[in-house]
Amino acid sequence: MTERFFIDNRRKLAARLEEGSAAVLFAGKAPLKRGDEYYPFSPDRNFYYVTGVERENCVFLMAKVAGGLQETLFIPRDNGILAKWVGANMTAEEAEEISGMTDIRPIDAWLWGICTPFLVTCVSSKSLTNWKKCGKPWILPVWVWKP
Repeated sequence: MTERFFIDNRRKLAARLEEGSAAVLFAGKAPLKRGDEYYPFSPDRNFYYVTGVERENCVFLMAKVAGGLQETLFIPRDNGILAKWVGANMTAEEAEEISGMTDIRPIDAWLWGICTPFLVTCVSSKSLTNWKKCGKPWILPVWVWKP
């Protein structure tokens, strides 16, 4: 599949989002078999459908705000010497080539820059009820925020 396919899929998702809302999709993580052995990884289908990325521990964020659309892909940083044993992480250039997205950031930007402050705000204001789960509860990891 080409990056055009994934760009078109994101366009379809954007058309379904209301102004002032966001969709967050998670690639997932390979389940642990035993010890340090994992089952083969397969990304969440929804995540793959809009990004084309087949790597674990990635997050896709699409936000429709102020008449604009923001698409960001968060990927793990270079794993350095660990790459000898587990393989190298995907680079931003590789992710851009696959997905067609230009806003690609390290996953810690998601964890500490977006997710943590947002959850602290929601919990302190008790507005976590604004999250709506799309699909069957606890199965489909697509979250839509509606203020």
